[in-house]
Amino acid sequence: MTAPIDADGQDVVVVPPIRLRAPSHRELPRLRQIEVAAARRFRDSPHPEVAAMQPTELALLRNLAAEEGLLVAADAHDNLLGFALYMPMEGDLYLAELNVLPEAAGRRIGAGLIDSLTEIGARRGCRWLLLTTFRRVLWNAPYYRRLGFEEIPRAELSPALAAEMARQSARGLRLASRVAMRRRCATAVARATLSG
Repeated sequence: MTAPIDADGQDVVVVPPIRLRAPSHRELPRLRQIEVAAARRFRDSPHPEVAAMQPTELALLRNLAAEEGLLVAADAHDNLLGFALYMPMEGDLYLAELNVLPEAAGRRIGAGLIDSLTEIGARRGCRWLLLTTFRRVLWNAPYYRRLGFEEIPRAELSPALAAEMARQSARGLRLASRVAMRRRCATAVARATLSG
């Protein structure tokens, strides 16, 4: 078995316990702070414009919390370290945001959130966990590939995923640098096979 690696390709030490759960309403403003902190990594990337983008609106976070579209990672003292924002998309589950505090990097928090989302997707009857990301930023597409995601060719994008990429382009993200990816959601059959 190989050692786990972080988004920058470095070996990581898993530091338990990290608990994944739904956020409380009072924690929603903290998610915006985590999103801003995580975006700062882009300042020295080929896409510094991301660091200047506004975080997710509080109203949208409230709606997603009500619709069970948010998952947070908290440490043993219940301090929030990261979160995933997700929603249904044409029968699949779309990961719209995955953010981890830079000081919490290397603890497999992002990987744990993604693993949990594939299970949530399977329980909801979804086939794929979908996302859009930057093709050549180390902690984006290369990281997701290591977690089992595959690129979706542009010709195979669903109408909803193509529309999402067009919205991102309208917000200033260069479409040529973006890629859509998917990972199969865990299934009851697969989990039973692995465990028994």
